[in-house]
Amino acid sequence: MRLQEQSVTVVVVAICSLQNIERTLSALKAQRDAPHFDVVVAADPRLGSLEKIRVSFSDVRFFSRDGCRTPIELAALGLKAARGDRILLTEDSCLPDPRWVRSEQSAE
Repeated sequence: MRLQEQSVTVVVVAICSLQNIERTLSALKAQRDAPHFDVVVAADPRLGSLEKIRVSFSDVRFFSRDGCRTPIELAALGLKAARGDRILLTEDSCLPDPRWVRSEQSAE
């Protein structure tokens, strides 16, 4: 399967704050020259309600589970929910470059 044909999922491990989640998702929404990709957020339940963010980013799938709070546990939760042939992993403390998805999709 060629890289251009592979589906991509971006998994965001959310451990910092609701504001950081919104900032990271906004940066992902603004990706340039990127192939179609879906986004999964695996959030620490201690961050609070994700309802406002869910409304603003209705195409994103959100997951949170009591007792699942470390970055590794949350990454595992997000990876299980990922549907893409290629999976890109980031945290809500990161601000992806506008061409990050594109550059990672073409990397071999």
